[in-house]
Amino acid sequence: MATDDFVARFCAAVAAGDADAVIETMAEDAEMVTPLSSRVVIRGHDDLRIVFAAFLPALSQDLHWRIRVGNADTTVAVAEARLGGVRVEDAMLIEQDADGRIRRVTPHVRPWLGLTVSAMVLGPKLMRHPGVMRRAMRGK
Repeated sequence: MATDDFVARFCAAVAAGDADAVIETMAEDAEMVTPLSSRVVIRGHDDLRIVFAAFLPALSQDLHWRIRVGNADTTVAVAEARLGGVRVEDAMLIEQDADGRIRRVTPHVRPWLGLTVSAMVLGPKLMRHPGVMRRAMRGK
């Protein structure tokens, strides 16, 4: 499978709100740097599935990816959506491993109000899984 296929599948899965399909594009040791703090990193399929399953349903059905640029192992994909009635943009840095699977995603959410609404939507859902954030804040 071409390395770009995993990024295309990832983007399609996010747009479809399919957390399991998102995880299928990711390496076993994949991680996501949270947009609130670069020190908080969600790691591994189990924790990433919880985060994506909590967040993706809250995004609007009109999420679309506007721009995708990159090379063999790094892509920047820009998406637009609505979250809680607020327009949100995300310039997501997607890094891939040698097999093309996604090993790290770093979302850059804007505007500030969109980031705040994202935290308000995700926070209560993650409180049901306290271990996810505890592990994310612990580091490697």
